[in-house]
Amino acid sequence: MPVSSYVLRCRREDQTDILASLKTLGEFQIGERSEDGMAIAVDTKDNAESEAVGHALSELRGVRGAILVYHSMEDLTGARRAEPVGA
Repeated sequence: MPVSSYVLRCRREDQTDILASLKTLGEFQIGERSEDGMAIAVDTKDNAESEAVGHALSELRGVRGAILVYHSMEDLTGARRAEPVGA
């Protein structure tokens, strides 16, 4: 299951509404919050769902940007490892 972490760029006054909206998208772990954003993490069943969640985050009212800062898909069956450039 892929694990993705994001920094949501948003104003402090929009964060309560954003947190409420997150509940409609799934189960998120909420990290640190600051004046201009918050950290969140989410587990998804596959990369397609992970991509859809990332897009949905960027579309939430009050979110100025959803910046992917970490993505792990190590436990996916059949996941291909990236080949080094020039290999």
